[in-house]
Amino acid sequence: MDQVCRMLVADDSAATRRIVREAAARAHMPVMFHEATTGNECKEVIVNGHMHLAFVDIYMPGLSGVEVVLAARQAGVKTFFTLMSAREDDELFEIARQLKVYEFLVKPFGVADVQSIIKTYNHLASPLRALIVDDSETTRKIIQKVLARSVFRVMLEQTADGDMSVGL
Repeated sequence: MDQVCRMLVADDSAATRRIVREAAARAHMPVMFHEATTGNECKEVIVNGHMHLAFVDIYMPGLSGVEVVLAARQAGVKTFFTLMSAREDDELFEIARQLKVYEFLVKPFGVADVQSIIKTYNHLASPLRALIVDDSETTRKIIQKVLARSVFRVMLEQTADGDMSVGL
């Protein structure tokens, strides 16, 4: 990754913030680390701070983590979210899935768990090159739209002719 990753941990627990901070310090990439202790503070940082990666507790003073992620998604924010909670609950897992959250960490968790998520983010954030080969311009446009909405950073090239793709 060639740019600084803006990472947020939002939790009213100092211990949880410490674990995420330690994992960020061990990341094999440049990180600008931010912390929030309330849901309202978290929402402000997410919506205004252009965070790449965020670890958000579900139960915080003020807005809940679910409310924060929902507001971010409604605003078009594509932050790579991980929700956290001491409560393991199928309903919460389903809500996280609907909000397109990457992971749901159940407390207690360790530095290695957070490092694994950071590593995955780092792979997803690395630009990928893709070539769309289809004789239908409509199909190529649909594929472009789908890839543009994904979590991947894709540099696209396209051609209508498979023979022409050999030289690209």
